[in-house]
Amino acid sequence: MLFRSYTLDTSENGETTHVRMAMSGGRVTSLSAVPDLSPDPHRVPVTAKAKTSVVDPVSAFVVPTAVPDLTDGTAACNRVVPIFDGWQRFDLHLFFKERRTVSGEFGAYSGPVFICGARYVAVAGHIPDRDSVRFMEENRNLEVWLAPVEQIGRAHV
Repeated sequence: MLFRSYTLDTSENGETTHVRMAMSGGRVTSLSAVPDLSPDPHRVPVTAKAKTSVVDPVSAFVVPTAVPDLTDGTAACNRVVPIFDGWQRFDLHLFFKERRTVSGEFGAYSGPVFICGARYVAVAGHIPDRDSVRFMEENRNLEVWLAPVEQIGRAHV
């Protein structure tokens, strides 16, 4: 399921951000991101190509796949998720780590989950020498846990 629009409003330590983004077929068709990225000669520019064949950060958490065998996590995990958040384009490189069975409480999901390792790869909009970018690119502890969801229908985007 991919969404046609993405909206984000945040407020932290007196600073606010606003993103309004419309998408069609994996391409950003309109964008308003406030504040603008600060000018920096070292910033990797965000080109039109960096905003094509992408998903927004919320759609990135929905990983549609047809995995008939819930013992094979490689089909679910081994993929690259290209994400654009309004300011930056980055890829999440997922890879299969393990399969576990979880027991949810109070009606939460119980059953198999795939644990995917994740690697952050900055593509555009970032400043390569920033500590935060280097930290994310060097972080070896990122994981995504995938659990099956009953058929949720097909989204038309």
